[in-house]
Amino acid sequence: MIILGFEAMLFIYGLYSLIIGILFVILARDRPPTPPSIKVLKNDDKIKGGLKLLLSNKQFWILLIIFFVGLGAFNMVTTYIELIVAPRGLTSIEAGNLGGLMLLGGMIGAQVLSTIADKLRKRALLIKISLVITVSSFFLLSFANTTIMLYVSGFLLGFGLLSVGPVLLEYAVDITVPVPEASSNGLLMVIGSISGIIFIVGFERFTTPSGDYFPALIVLSILSLLAFLLSFFLSDEKRE
Repeated sequence: MIILGFEAMLFIYGLYSLIIGILFVILARDRPPTPPSIKVLKNDDKIKGGLKLLLSNKQFWILLIIFFVGLGAFNMVTTYIELIVAPRGLTSIEAGNLGGLMLLGGMIGAQVLSTIADKLRKRALLIKISLVITVSSFFLLSFANTTIMLYVSGFLLGFGLLSVGPVLLEYAVDITVPVPEASSNGLLMVIGSISGIIFIVGFERFTTPSGDYFPALIVLSILSLLAFLLSFFLSDEKRE
């Protein structure tokens, strides 16, 4: 097994970010060839009552719940990752590798699923797929007792949990027209940030007497399952 040092890890992430940034500058366009909605192009000005329109949208409420659970769970796991794996025999270095695999899975998943979502225009379906991967990986992480199982569950958790973010944000733009995307996406990010604080503080000592975070992981697994079930109320409606 190859174990990268901290400096090597930072170099790889930095190089990856640099390449993505260069590709973005070269390939990005001011207006996409297939905009999410014609109405967005015709309504550049901010509309009054945007927040009221958002909060009266039932599907947007579902997105808020999914974002609340997803981002909060990810922040909790990454914050306590060393404490989570320590009772299972992993060292701090192996915990770092697990965190790196989660981020790697997230980067790969975000690119793969976002590309598929743009091509197929089936964002609700891809949200369900991402969430079922998330649920499975949370349960696997809860019961994993070997290094390989923990690494696999970490990669899948990143792939499912982080990859759903960009798809959710695009879907939010589609279902909240003509509300500006800055309003819908901004509210989702605020909710996710709040949930991160709540989950980190709330699960700080939610452990067994031996210090195992198994109870917290089970609760996160159940919450992610509920988010997955709620996703069945989302639909890919064709919008002008």
